[in-house]
Amino acid sequence: MPGTEAENLFKKGVDAIKNGDMVSALAFFERVTSIDSTPVNRSYLAFCIARERGQFKKAITMCEEALREEPENTLHYLNLGRVYILSGQRTDAIKIFRDGL
Repeated sequence: MPGTEAENLFKKGVDAIKNGDMVSALAFFERVTSIDSTPVNRSYLAFCIARERGQFKKAITMCEEALREEPENTLHYLNLGRVYILSGQRTDAIKIFRDGL
């Protein structure tokens, strides 16, 4: 049984990130978030926004919101840490990575 459109877009977005195709990943996560705005989808979208658009403040806010909704999901710590790294906030990144462990 094929997955839903949101599941397919999510998988394509994750695959695009793994392949370093951040432009495509951003497009996939924008689309999937408009269909199904889960904390995981928003967390990945935030990482893509930071990476491709340099909108670090917005991305940090989005990751923090996802983390508040699902504090047990280590993926949110990973994405927030990535955003901190991209924004030059290495100390904050290390702290959030440690919190995620």
